Amino acid sequence: MKIWLAHRHPFFIATVVFFIFQGYCYCQVSLDYMVEILGLEDKDLEKTVLKHMRLMDEETKDYVAHISTLRTFVEQDLEAVKRQLRALGYYGAQVRAELEDEGDVIKIVFNISLGKRYVIGKLLILVEGNEVTEDSLLRILEAEGLYPGAPAVAQRILDAQGGLSKRLESLGFPYPIIKETQYIVDHRTQEMEITLNIVPGRKAYMGAVRIKGGHKVQEEHIRRLIPWKEKEPYMPSLLDRFRDDLYATGLFSMVNISKAQDINDDGTIDIDVELIERKHRSVGGGLGYRTHDGIIANFLWENRNLLGKGERLRFNAEYSNLVKVQELELVKPFFLGRQQSLMLGLENRREEEVYKSRSQGARALIAIPNFRGWNLQTGLTGKRSLVGEPDLTYRYYLLAMPLSLGKDMVDKLLDPSRGLRYFLHIKPSLLMDQGQGFLKTRTGANFYFPLWETKGLLGAARVQVGNIWNLGLDTIPADERFYAGGDQSVRGYGYQSLGPRYNDRPKGGKGLVELNLELRKRFGQTLGLVAFLDSGAVYEKYPFQGDTALRYGTGLGFRYTTPLGPIRFDVAFPINRRPGIDRSFAIYFNIGHAF
Repeated sequence: MKIWLAHRHPFFIATVVFFIFQGYCYCQVSLDYMVEILGLEDKDLEKTVLKHMRLMDEETKDYVAHISTLRTFVEQDLEAVKRQLRALGYYGAQVRAELEDEGDVIKIVFNISLGKRYVIGKLLILVEGNEVTEDSLLRILEAEGLYPGAPAVAQRILDAQGGLSKRLESLGFPYPIIKETQYIVDHRTQEMEITLNIVPGRKAYMGAVRIKGGHKVQEEHIRRLIPWKEKEPYMPSLLDRFRDDLYATGLFSMVNISKAQDINDDGTIDIDVELIERKHRSVGGGLGYRTHDGIIANFLWENRNLLGKGERLRFNAEYSNLVKVQELELVKPFFLGRQQSLMLGLENRREEEVYKSRSQGARALIAIPNFRGWNLQTGLTGKRSLVGEPDLTYRYYLLAMPLSLGKDMVDKLLDPSRGLRYFLHIKPSLLMDQGQGFLKTRTGANFYFPLWETKGLLGAARVQVGNIWNLGLDTIPADERFYAGGDQSVRGYGYQSLGPRYNDRPKGGKGLVELNLELRKRFGQTLGLVAFLDSGAVYEKYPFQGDTALRYGTGLGFRYTTPLGPIRFDVAFPINRRPGIDRSFAIYFNIGHAF
């Protein structure tokens, strides 16, 4: 019969299949429902409850096709809400669910009666061993937020136990254990009684350091970075510091530091260090553009492990229409101390805009990256320079003893979003051929602050002031004076073009003031827009003294974030433009923020 129908009446079979398919599709139509919470005045708590409901998932809404399935999900969410409220300390909460058919939609109403939030009652500590007392552990738990009278919130209790374990480890107990925990909820008193059985274990001391993976870097250099001495009390923070110091060398792509599984018989615990070296040589380059001096090209070559002990040799060159620089620098770590480095450098520089200058310089500096919380550099520098001004050409020899102090308190070094940077440069200098000296000082600060963090809106500001003391402006060499204007100064104006002028050319000055503001908007992880307002001036004697006016520039910029820092494209317009001197706009293309 089936064969006959299929053969004789294909239209009949197709019709049956169509109606079966239509019925199947009809059955798969999901029910339309909504969820309502009653009894919760705290909107944050309501959001937390809704977050844990399967009924609020989009996948669940597509899956529910029958009222029986909907009731199953309601029962499951009823238990989930009760569990969530108990975890938040509402152990006496009453929850009921009702379904109301409103025609086109089914309303699911959860009626919640919270009751009183339970608190911690008794907190009993049992300690195995005699190196730690119950009172000291209770004080640690209190500092972690767990004490009689505190809300009996599950996550709070677990976090306090985790904090206790970390605190015991920081006190020299590498393997503390919290076992046989007991929680008793008393609905009559609306309190939770907690019993913790704590086993601190043996107190340990720093033992042998076993290093694997350092091949081209000499082990002696790695061991000099160890921030502890053998038999010192064990502290996990020292392991973190050692890891950070190894990464900071730039010599390793992976650093794994771990403590041994067991404490030795003498009470020491061995430390295992596993390293993977990164390539120690690198070559780089870059291109930029500025309206006033055209294309800028950079080249970099570096060897970060020249002699096997982290010595860094770097060659850097920059070429543009206005400035040409070649620089060679050698950095020797651990020079006369663990925290000190010796920096030796040679520089050849040629400048051809405001003045013409050809100079060769050498420097020997001591760098201390953490001198009472500051980055410090000081030493000796020397320079021989041939300078040509509009109606004068001269040669001079300069000996200086610079001192630089800086402090970085930002969240990210290359692309900060909050924090402060401060710097102070002091440079006593002696013109050796004239026997005259002067003091050049410059100080400033950068500020970074979120304005609307959830929308990626940030603010940035910079202020810096400089002054030269003891000599008249005409006695100070042109390439030692202050200048302003350009992509890292006052955008919209030519490079070094602001300030007093002589023979229609910038003369430079003894006083400097610069103020910069930026409004930065992020779009996702890589894109950004910037609106900026810059101002600055150079003065013949002191900041804000004389007839020189502050010049203002404004504009918009585009940012694209890369691992090496943001790529920057700015278009700037001078606000109080000087006719015949300043262009109507300027374009800048470079890597890194303006400040």
